[in-house]
Amino acid sequence: VVTVTADVNKSKDANGIATFFFGHETHSDINSPTGARLAELIQSELTARTGMKDCRTHARTWSSLTRLRTPKVHVVSGYLTNMQDLENLEDPNVRDAIADGIAAGLQRLYVREDSDPDTGTLSLAEIKAYS
Repeated sequence: VVTVTADVNKSKDANGIATFFFGHETHSDINSPTGARLAELIQSELTARTGMKDCRTHARTWSSLTRLRTPKVHVVSGYLTNMQDLENLEDPNVRDAIADGIAAGLQRLYVREDSDPDTGTLSLAEIKAYS
């Protein structure tokens, strides 16, 4: 499961893309390994495709990440309180790049390592052809 939101912050300087998965920052033994890997793949795809700031992946114990018995990733696609992020999120090309990046990250989760394309290069047409 992947959810996508935009965030707000008191600071207008807060900007960038971040992904979150179920886990604990200091106790990695309770992390979701599939969720962590998917978050990393999506994060890499999104920053490569959008050029937005990489705010990295983070383990969290939020109830929204634990309600389902399946891996879940939460994507923060930018900050509505930051003018550059807001302009990016209003741009249909950036929104398409975010959607493509999430789809590519999901596909790459299941691709053999020796067949894995470079980050930011897998297209939806290739995903359809690969399926």
